[in-house]
Amino acid sequence: MKSVRVNPKQAIFTEFASSDQGEWIRVITDSDTKATIHFSYSDNDNRSTEADDIFKGGTF
Repeated sequence: MKSVRVNPKQAIFTEFASSDQGEWIRVITDSDTKATIHFSYSDNDNRSTEADDIFKGGTF
């Protein structure tokens, strides 16, 4: 289990490893608050940074 403390007016990035096990995330506060919680899910991107031949010669 992972626990993260975020201070007022602070943003934090927390990465979860693919080996981390869990099915839910709980967000709690210790006082009345206005907060936004944002989650981004992604997978490894193995694409090349080279433009494909279909784009050669075009003006973009």
